[in-house]
Amino acid sequence: MRVVLTADEVTFRYLPPLPKRLRPPLLRGSKYPPYGLRKAEAATSWRVLPPREALREVSRGRVDAVGIYVNDPKGLSPVSASLRALLGELGQEESFGELREAVEEAKRRSNVKVFVGGPGAWELEGESWVDLVVRGDAENLREEKLEGKGTVDLGRADEFIPVRAPSGMAEVEVMRGERVVDDWVVEREMEVQAKAHGWVNLIAQDLFAHPDLLNLLVKARRYGRVRFSNVTVESSLRVDLTKVKEALGLNERNFAAPVLSSGKGSCVLKEVEVIRELNRAFIYPTVFVDEGMLDEVGKYKAIVFPIAREDPAGAFLKAWRLNSRLLRRPYDRLVERVLERNKESGGELLRRKGLVSVVLSALSPSFNGRVGGSYVTETER
Repeated sequence: MRVVLTADEVTFRYLPPLPKRLRPPLLRGSKYPPYGLRKAEAATSWRVLPPREALREVSRGRVDAVGIYVNDPKGLSPVSASLRALLGELGQEESFGELREAVEEAKRRSNVKVFVGGPGAWELEGESWVDLVVRGDAENLREEKLEGKGTVDLGRADEFIPVRAPSGMAEVEVMRGERVVDDWVVEREMEVQAKAHGWVNLIAQDLFAHPDLLNLLVKARRYGRVRFSNVTVESSLRVDLTKVKEALGLNERNFAAPVLSSGKGSCVLKEVEVIRELNRAFIYPTVFVDEGMLDEVGKYKAIVFPIAREDPAGAFLKAWRLNSRLLRRPYDRLVERVLERNKESGGELLRRKGLVSVVLSALSPSFNGRVGGSYVTETER
């Protein structure tokens, strides 16, 4: 069977979740695909292609099946819901919708089989255009597993397989659930990712739960700067944070920013006092908190994302100001002005305007929809 693997443009390129009307036109994203696609590629030798190239292969009848990797295609997570309240629509929903339409058209003209996998695959169960929803470990992917329709559970893999080519965020999986990935697999992936990126990103649901954490960090540091994805409140209170700081050489300029969660099945953090201990080790975590907790989190150093329902415009403005203490970017003041104007408009600026209108509204204190005496075009709106 001839199979090609892909994802929608936003997911494939690691683009921010901005709708097209707010996305900078020159933003190209990563040239490397998501880690999940690299894992499937390593297990099967199927080709990974960007969405346009994959669809071209489908339209020319060169493939029998197309596999689509998805994170949150319908925007059902709390984070997506919060961004939707701010922006009106999400980049990944828009991008995935375009891919779905193209695939549906291809299915009408050929017998191509469509299967989906990834953390957001459950959102597509029951979709008429999807033949098969794949769950379980990518290492168990085989051609015969694609037979039939509905949902297939690949189950738990007996062994881990290293990626053969780099992914967009230099990911190296070190734990899967409570299972520890084999040392040789981790080292091989560190070599692959560091060669392309000059740094590695350690992936686990809770890195501080790794049974050989300090040796792992020392080993990873040999490959360049080390980032890590997730830790929990519980493990942060158990681990020796001073030794973590020393192993990674963390300081005020070289800090770590993993996602900090409660470890109870939700990314939304409820207990924030642990951030004080993390800060002492120059770990300034990324936290998702309800909008009412922004002032409390603001006592510490953290990268804050608000889960906002009542006042998204105000919550994202406050979060941006908090984050600017750590992330000093050349466009900080412009974005802050945009968010100020968005709050003044009751949230309508970002929900309805295009990129040109939004930027001009930030730069001009008297902007009222006119540019140089001419009305902004409908496409800009």
